Amino acid sequence: MRITRDSLMTLAKTSATEMANQDSSVICVYLTGSLLKQNFLLGNTTDIDMICVHAGKYNASPRVVKRVSDEITLDTAHIPDTPFREPRSLRKDVWLGSFLWQGVKVLYDAEHWFDFIQAGATAQFMSPENILSRARSLATHARQIWHELDDHPPEGTTPRLDLFFQALENGGNAVACLNGGPLTLRRFWLQFPPCATDVGAPELAGSLQRLVTAELPGDETWQKWYEQWISLLDETGSLPKCPPELLPSRRKYYSEAMSELRVENPLAALWIMIRTGLKAARFSRSNSPLHKQLAKVAEGLGIGKEDFSGRIKGLDHWLDNLESLLEDVSRRHGL
Repeated sequence: MRITRDSLMTLAKTSATEMANQDSSVICVYLTGSLLKQNFLLGNTTDIDMICVHAGKYNASPRVVKRVSDEITLDTAHIPDTPFREPRSLRKDVWLGSFLWQGVKVLYDAEHWFDFIQAGATAQFMSPENILSRARSLATHARQIWHELDDHPPEGTTPRLDLFFQALENGGNAVACLNGGPLTLRRFWLQFPPCATDVGAPELAGSLQRLVTAELPGDETWQKWYEQWISLLDETGSLPKCPPELLPSRRKYYSEAMSELRVENPLAALWIMIRTGLKAARFSRSNSPLHKQLAKVAEGLGIGKEDFSGRIKGLDHWLDNLESLLEDVSRRHGL
């Protein structure tokens, strides 16, 4: 299938109109994400990210993913208008606020609701006070996870790893938010090193990579892990409560991106595999043999049971450096 920006934009507009016609609570639908950027394809796949805002409480599924083709999915977040009632509060919102500031495309707007919201949310969005508020919220969350892992780590390799990588993602996005918005899953390791350099802390990228893995897997190991990843997604995708982002229709969205990135940026491919695999594992059977396979992957990453305490110490040191960076930024601006 030939994928063009124009055809995807047309599909997005049609879908927004259909949602508004079918549900009178829809106030606004806007497009965000990679489709608005120059390089919207990765591994010749993409998704159409839409935010659908509803008047009052929304009782249906907050996220709906629909297959357009093997290469394209329509990914819609349904949210109530509550967060938008005080637009200025969005200046400190890591995700909703950042996407509004980066720019969105309105697809449906009842009574010009969006213009007022965007004006209030994006004014002074990049003031030092608001930047630090967003970055600190992510750094604080990462530190809270570290405390949990250090004081009362959960039983089992899978939940420990899941928390550990959540801390890494939150810490990395705290750095990214000092000069823009948070990083999305597929492009995290494409964009994080430049973000760290832009804020004058390139060493945080190298040390974060060492927390992810002691050594990147070779081709034979990668292929074995990839096959296990497929099995894990197959198991999760068959469950009634499979999260929308891991439905079978999303398989190529991840796998084709991983295949492309594996050549030039193997860490970026590994990151996608780990983050999606761990999320899938949250929903798999507790007695699934895939948990034992994940434990072996952890050993291959140097984060096995015997090594985990050392990696937690490394995370502590990395977060210390992040917190020092935030303090430096605060002092420079007299905050």
